[in-house]
Formats: sequence, structure tokens, C-alpha cells
Amino acid sequence: LATVREHSAAVAASLPGILFRRLLLTDGSVTDTYIGGALNESIGAREQSYPTLADAFQKVHPDDRAVVAAAFAASARDLSALDIEFRALQPDGGFRWVLLHSQPGRAPDGGTVWDGVALDVTERRATELALTESRQRIASLAQNVPGLIYQRIHRADGSVEYTLVGGSAAPLYHLRQGVY
Repeated sequence: LATVREHSAAVAASLPGILFRRLLLTDGSVTDTYIGGALNESIGAREQSYPTLADAFQKVHPDDRAVVAAAFAASARDLSALDIEFRALQPDGGFRWVLLHSQPGRAPDGGTVWDGVALDVTERRATELALTESRQRIASLAQNVPGLIYQRIHRADGSVEYTLVGGSAAPLYHLRQGVY
């Protein structure tokens, strides 16, 4: 048993997140019986008990708590997979984006057990935001060009795709985004 625990701790420590076991008891209280991994230090997660499921979400950003609580409640009711992204508060007042995944099971006493992983996806979210902002800037510039700007891609099947069409002259050429 000690070897299994040591192995689990080593695996958890190598993850950019945490492995966890959360129990929702039939009286409505919650116990986190296992939390291990790198993310638990940055968000202050630890093995502990809570009087209610809602109390277990104090480290979740206030704007995300209702969605996270609803996802856990639905997962407990239906034993459906739990896949949710939310912001976890850090002790310094900042936050990290977390992707939580777990497939719940029914405990012998009728409660719910979640064994899962919570991964730090903060860098991915920042990259997605930067890409969205970049695309919006390009689209804005393309629409304001006093001429024609486009990106034309020739596909192997012979079709042509215009992925960017803009500028004041675009209507003159009857061009629009799409595959031709």
C-alpha cells in the first residue's frame, strides 16, 4: 500500500495540475480525501472537509461558483462526467484557469465519489485570448483597407477557399469568405 501511495504521489507531482478524490456524503457534506500535484500549492488546495458542496467552492472565482456548483450537482445526480473550466483563486488575489475532469461513481453509502484530475490551462486560455484579439484586429484592418485584401488557399482537391476577404473594393469583385 505504501508503494502505491508513493507512486501516486510521484505521478501527481509531475502533473501540471492535481489528482483528487472528492466525496459528497448523503448528509450533503463534502470531503476531499486526496489532493496531490503541483497546482494544489498555487491555489492552496488541501485535503479537508466542508459542511456543504457549496462551501467546497470557496477557492473558485465568485463569477464561476454557480456554474461549477451546478456542474457538480448535475454530475452527482446523474453520475455524468464532470468536464468544466473555471478560475481558481490564488492566495495573492490572482487566479489560474483550471480544467477539471472526473467520472463520478456511487459510494457504498449512496454518496458520490469523484476521482479526477484538475489541470492548469492558464497559458492555453491566454493564447486563445491573444489569438482571438489578433483575428479581430486583422478583420478590422481588412474591412478598412481602401482597396482589396484577401487570403486565397488552393486545396488539393482543386477547390479554392478565401479565408479573409475585406476592403472597400471587395463588393466590386463579388468576393466573400468561403470555398469555391
